[in-house]
Amino acid sequence: MTDQHIVFAVIAVTFLFFAWGKLRYDAVGLVAIIVLAFAGVLQGPSIFHGFANDAVLSVIAVMVAGRALRAAGTTEPFAALLLGARSYTGQMLALTSTVGFFSTFMNNTGALAVFLPVTVHMARKLRRLASSMLMPLAFASLLGGLVTLLGTPPNILVSAFRQEHGGEAFGLFDFTPVGIVVAAVGILFMATIGWRLVPARRGSVSVERLIQMQNYFSEVLVPSDSPYASRPLQHLHELGLDVNVVGLVRGKQRVPAPGAHDLILPGDVLLVESAGEELQRFADRA
Repeated sequence: MTDQHIVFAVIAVTFLFFAWGKLRYDAVGLVAIIVLAFAGVLQGPSIFHGFANDAVLSVIAVMVAGRALRAAGTTEPFAALLLGARSYTGQMLALTSTVGFFSTFMNNTGALAVFLPVTVHMARKLRRLASSMLMPLAFASLLGGLVTLLGTPPNILVSAFRQEHGGEAFGLFDFTPVGIVVAAVGILFMATIGWRLVPARRGSVSVERLIQMQNYFSEVLVPSDSPYASRPLQHLHELGLDVNVVGLVRGKQRVPAPGAHDLILPGDVLLVESAGEELQRFADRA
């Protein structure tokens, strides 16, 4: 069996595991690399050469930036603006245009993740099926990623491949002349006509299933004499409490996704996620 046969066989098996979806994608990819190494297709430093590729590092950096925007609550003001349009078509146009714009300067997957909770919130406010808004949202993030080099990983990979083979890497806006036209036409179509073509799927989950929650969210006020006061959040885990503090309100300041070293001050309101019994134990000790 030649190296080409081995490579194609490994790729085929890898895609089968990806489609299966029961194993983590990164674990499957790492096993594929190890198999190629043991088969002699990859040798020496070339085994992990891909991890040092500029394209990989660029994608990681863009996704980190996207997660930072989400944690900082940067998109919250947009939710109110998006609901300000009078017609549903106008709201869809505002939503798809906004996520498309964000996708041009950050990874489109990250932009989609940022606007998912905003879109679900909008659907509830408008009493619309979330599916009629989520699919246009996904298409808008893909279309926005076509506009710049950073928008989508394939653009970065193509640029890196071109540079490695003697050419010049694409610039940030080299994709813009074609990408912005495709994105504008696509987003306009999704906002005016496309959302009407989405099937109305309400799901088959029963009410009983929905109320079987494993974790609960609750707000906990920290009094001045609390053992948690003036201690970092990581102290909660040191006490053996299995709780996740997903937000913090301090006066008029809101801190989404606080860090482990952030201090808990008297008067803070903690937004806590945990199982019922553990949440009660946490609140009793506060």
